[in-house]
Amino acid sequence: MAAAREAATAQLNRGADVLVHNTDAASFGVFQAVREANAGENPVWAIGMNRDQNDVAPEVIAGSAAIDIPRAFLDVASRFTAGTLPPGALDLSLGEGVVDFIVNPEALDRIPADLLARIDEARVAIREGMLEVPRIEFLEEEPGGP
Repeated sequence: MAAAREAATAQLNRGADVLVHNTDAASFGVFQAVREANAGENPVWAIGMNRDQNDVAPEVIAGSAAIDIPRAFLDVASRFTAGTLPPGALDLSLGEGVVDFIVNPEALDRIPADLLARIDEARVAIREGMLEVPRIEFLEEEPGGP
């Protein structure tokens, strides 16, 4: 947790406005760094990850990128049973309803309405296939991978 707080503080000192972590318990260090930075003039935010973390630090989390793991497993099992599971990595995202951004209800009064509207528009566009989200190839075997 201390190392995450230190790394987060370094990013905030470099001018970061929003921090997105990919940690477990160390996320508390990130949230603490954002909490401390908010004692200054320019407010900064954290984004919860992997699950709805909005209630963990509601004063500093703008929202959470949450993964519905049970739904992902059900999707994979259904594809396997139907014989439609492709070989290799399977990319499940907001388009399949596995990932979503959950705005922190405690922060609604501090997030501009036009930004909330843009988030909703992007969500709809992704689900309808009108907006393609960039992705990083993680496995060498993936098409187009390293």
